[in-house]
Amino acid sequence: VQNLYDFCWWVAFGLKWQHDMARTFLNRRGVTWDLWNSVEHFYSTSEWQQWSYHNHKRKMMDTDLWASYKAPFKQYIFSFDGDAEFLAAKIKVPSATYAFGYQLALDDALHSIEFGQLSVSGTRLREKYGSLLLRFLDD
Repeated sequence: VQNLYDFCWWVAFGLKWQHDMARTFLNRRGVTWDLWNSVEHFYSTSEWQQWSYHNHKRKMMDTDLWASYKAPFKQYIFSFDGDAEFLAAKIKVPSATYAFGYQLALDDALHSIEFGQLSVSGTRLREKYGSLLLRFLDD
């Protein structure tokens, strides 16, 4: 890790992608394994993760120029549509939105973890789960 870009990428690669996989299933009743398995996360393959790891420096050619983020992907699109303005100026925008709702998480059996209206109250957490989930909290 040599700069802020490297650090942010390592955090996203090592931690955030799991949240990205699960967020499409939050705030709905009745997540099933059939539903879970019906979604294909393109970045969840070994090939994709290896490419991302071995081509890290290519993804942002100039760490001082945010428009250079995801350069190989923009170059691929440019080779298809020839849009020079997109190639030169496209910046990163969120690929999905995430609005907080009633559900905090899903466990490994797809059971909803939720408490209170927005699942943010420590009091409601303890009322529903006792000390079961407290190991995940800092005082």
